[in-house]
Amino acid sequence: MVIYADSDYIKAYTYLNGSIGDDYLRVAMLTAQDKWIRPYLGDSLDAYLKAQIQAGTLSGNYETLVNTYIKPAFAWFTVVEYLPNALVKIDNSGLVQRISDDTTPATNADKNRLVNQATDNGEMYRQKLVDYLCANSTLFPEFSDNVFPENSPIYDNYQNAGMTVSKGHNRATWRERRDPIYDVR
Repeated sequence: MVIYADSDYIKAYTYLNGSIGDDYLRVAMLTAQDKWIRPYLGDSLDAYLKAQIQAGTLSGNYETLVNTYIKPAFAWFTVVEYLPNALVKIDNSGLVQRISDDTTPATNADKNRLVNQATDNGEMYRQKLVDYLCANSTLFPEFSDNVFPENSPIYDNYQNAGMTVSKGHNRATWRERRDPIYDVR
């Protein structure tokens, strides 16, 4: 599976410690990509970018899009997905919490504070991504060429003196656009 940034990038640009095993991050990375990034790119642009990354041919405006706008949002949303599961692990003996002699377990309040901070950071970077895509949509034809059953990107924009400007989204907007059959609020 192609991902937008590797675990080294995430550990370097967020507050996740470098000693966190990549196997623990992998699920959070895949979930963050599918849940927090792809809906704002749309299926067509997401597939195009992943194909370019896999082929090693990502360049030009697409490389700028990934490196400058997608990776920072992706990194912080990976933190959002990782933190709720960082306090406990599931192994062959069940649900466990590992404690060493020189540590004190974090509280749920600590976890919630960090999740909220990471979500705020991710949303800020994702807003920059949406604004960039709306202002430069002609550079990325895949952004607007989704055909049913592909998912089009989530974005709101309005015209101001001939320039498209994004009004952006928040998580509530994303949730409202989901199929109500699968909504588990």
